[in-house]
This record gives sequence, C-alpha cells and structure tokens, in this order.
Amino acid sequence: MAQSTRGLYSLLRLPGAYTAFQQTIARGDPQRMLTERYIRPHPGDRVVDVGCGPGVMLEYLGEVDYTGIDIDAGYIESARRRYGKRAEFICDRAEEAVERLAGKADLVLGKALLHHLDDPQARAFLRAAAAILKPGGRLITFDNVHLSPQRRVARLLIALDRGKNVRTLDQYVALAKQSFASVESYLHHDLLRVPYDHCVMVCSNPRAPE
Repeated sequence: MAQSTRGLYSLLRLPGAYTAFQQTIARGDPQRMLTERYIRPHPGDRVVDVGCGPGVMLEYLGEVDYTGIDIDAGYIESARRRYGKRAEFICDRAEEAVERLAGKADLVLGKALLHHLDDPQARAFLRAAAAILKPGGRLITFDNVHLSPQRRVARLLIALDRGKNVRTLDQYVALAKQSFASVESYLHHDLLRVPYDHCVMVCSNPRAPE
C-alpha cells in the first residue's frame, strides 16, 4: 500500500484527529450523500466496508450486518471500542481480508481506498470484492481523481494526499472493468470546503474469474 505516513501525515493515523479533519474540511455531509445516492442500503444487508478507518460509515447505514476492514490497527481498535457490539472489525490488508471472508455480501464499500493501492493491489481487491458479492450486489468506491483540465489548487491538494496512486477517471474505470461488467462513474467537485475533485464508481455484474 503506497501512502505517506511521516511528519504531519502521522497525525491522521490518530482516529480522533482523522475524524476531526474530515469533518472540518467537508462541505455538508459527504457520507450521507454517498449513502443516500449511491449505497442505498436495506435493513439486513451484509455490508463489507474496506478501508473503514474508525468505522464512522456505520452510523449512516442503518440496521445492516456490517464488517469493517482496515490495515491500521489504531483505527480498528477505535472502531471496536465505539461500535464493537454492532459490527465486526478486521485488521488486515484490504485484498487479503476480503478474499478470506466467508459468505456473500450485498454491498462492498471502498471509500478512499483505491488511491492508496498500486495496480496489482487494486486488481486483487477488485477481484476479491467481485467474488464475495451476491447476485445483484454492488461495489461502491469513492476516491480523489486527476482531471484534465483541473483547478490548480485541487491538483496541488490531491498531490499532497497520503495515498500516492491517484488516477484519472478512465484509469479507475479500466481497473474496475477487469472484474465487473457494469461500471458507472460519477464526478463530484463540491464535497469539500476547498477546491477538490472526487469520483464515485458503482460496480455490478462481476465477471467470472479467468
């Protein structure tokens, strides 16, 4: 996983600092927008949230069967303390944890995940997500994105992100289409208080493994 963790970036490994930072720079409530517009969970859905951080997405999903996965032990410990009785949390690499999950998922979430993964890791995660989805299930991803043209401030801020594998929209879609026959993509330019660009992918109809 390619990401910067030194200097000021190390502060974001503290669950409280990470959550406070996200709330400070957000315009409105991006998590609620993602939930209502793209995730659209139903009571009883099995949701696998990969790269879950401190687990705050659980607050938006309602009565679901939730499994959160993150490689950062501090995030997972914080999530277990806060939500442990409502959910399962696993500390492991995204692609490896998803691959070992028993049963099937209605929804797999990859919020701010793919831009932390290099191409082999991203392909492994996408294959694993496709393999555990039930018929009709969906993978929803959310990442920052390179555009051409792009606002200068947005490009600078994206370059400062901890994740070092930010891609163009076409590159994200091309990766996803290796594992999913249907990939819908959407751009958002107003989710933060600063100039920034995000893309959402809704992936369905997993391809049969070769």
